[in-house]
Amino acid sequence: MTYQGYFFNYASCVEEGRYCQSPRTTLRELRAHAGLLQPLTGWYEDTYRRSVFEEVAKPRLLDPSDLANIRTARITQLVLFLCAAMVLRQHGSPTHVAGYSLGYGAAFALSGALTFPTFVHDVFSANFPYAEDNHAALLEDRLRSCILYDPTESAFSCTVAGAIRHHFPEVVIKDERPPYCMQVVAPERVLGALRAWVFRSFPASASHSTRIIRSDAAHLYPDRYAAVKAAFRQAAYGKPSLDIVTHQHGVLRQGQLPEDGGGVLFDAVQAPLSMRRVVDGLVAYRGPLIMFGSARTADFVFFGLGSKALNRPVLDWEQALLQRDTPILMASPADWR
Repeated sequence: MTYQGYFFNYASCVEEGRYCQSPRTTLRELRAHAGLLQPLTGWYEDTYRRSVFEEVAKPRLLDPSDLANIRTARITQLVLFLCAAMVLRQHGSPTHVAGYSLGYGAAFALSGALTFPTFVHDVFSANFPYAEDNHAALLEDRLRSCILYDPTESAFSCTVAGAIRHHFPEVVIKDERPPYCMQVVAPERVLGALRAWVFRSFPASASHSTRIIRSDAAHLYPDRYAAVKAAFRQAAYGKPSLDIVTHQHGVLRQGQLPEDGGGVLFDAVQAPLSMRRVVDGLVAYRGPLIMFGSARTADFVFFGLGSKALNRPVLDWEQALLQRDTPILMASPADWR
């Protein structure tokens, strides 16, 4: 029996222009488990009048200029992740689950803390005011983002954070990954000035940091959305069947009703991130960690930390789905101690 962990990444389908890397082989495997997946795939078809497998094979909802299509595509991506996770769960014994931003919707659903239809109809719909603002920020190209990273200097994050507080107040730290790494967001001229200072102060960071990319407003201003948070809290939350590792509220233990499930989920989706805290929570568990997301976003999530920080394999979900009998997936918990 395999004791696995699952990590649901941000749904990157619109950015990637596809739902998965290998649609033909992935869908073939999922269709072989049609009975198991019918409650989820049937709900999707009833809701969107289209088969989720058809959408994955021949996408039509990946129009980044249309907010309604973007939101439906995000749900499609999470449904695909959940289908794969349900199949993998038949062949293993997952003990814990974590996520990144919107990925927590799938994490809560897989663990049973919140049904996926409830997530869509109550939580995801309540998030619409934020989605509108975020989409506008993306289309208007107001913000720039990058990861600053120096794997050679253990004081890097602390020093750069101090410089931001004192000299670059317009910069927002979107994700803390101390001691070597952080993701920052700012207008382009400000971000350029910060990068110049960082590269002068830490020369190794110039070759390890990412390029500047167009950014959205995710995780920057959660205080603007008090009504959204209140709506999150109205959904019905149950006892999770897996531990849920979060970056703001520690671990939600399986079998225990979350004290404030809606507040936890809101903070997981929108509050400033700290992948360092998630990794610190994950190291307590054994067995492989299966990563649901694209290769690009998988690298992005653990940038500066990586599988070495976990001291166990991190597997791509498509690889795990198609190679369930590999030695890594079939190992016992003792093998990871």
